[in-house]
Amino acid sequence: QNALASLLMNFLFIACGGIYIALVVQIKGWVSVDFWWLILYSSTILAIVYAIKFAFLQFTGWVFNTKEAANTYIFIVFLSNKILAVVLLPFLLILAFTGGQIAEVAFIISLFVIVGMLLYRYLVSLGSVRSDLSINPLHFFLYLCTIEILPLLLIYKAAFNYIGTSI
Repeated sequence: QNALASLLMNFLFIACGGIYIALVVQIKGWVSVDFWWLILYSSTILAIVYAIKFAFLQFTGWVFNTKEAANTYIFIVFLSNKILAVVLLPFLLILAFTGGQIAEVAFIISLFVIVGMLLYRYLVSLGSVRSDLSINPLHFFLYLCTIEILPLLLIYKAAFNYIGTSI
């Protein structure tokens, strides 16, 4: 795999994810922050979350002597992010340049695409990591709740407490 192309695709994911979050927040009217600042904040938070996730997975792979399984999982996560970035591009255009019902339908479809991609990522990860490690699906579910979902909920809570609004 070409390292430069992979890095640029990771930047594409950060940019698309940040723009998507900023567009959704602006369309829904959740905050009154300038759009460009919102893109910057969203992209920065997304980059920090994935950098911490990468470092945490590398660290746990080193601590538990499961570097191969950790690298496989990291590869699957970042590959699915790259695919998601490319898939989100048409939705970004629709959300940015349309309004009303079309934007609402595009938003709902894009949410289904994102959730579907996350489910696909976790199913593929469970299958590949399970072959390297003896992992129980219950333990994998607990991992998802504690490492994947809980930090996002904490970031959501902190961000909206700071802003002073709620969804």
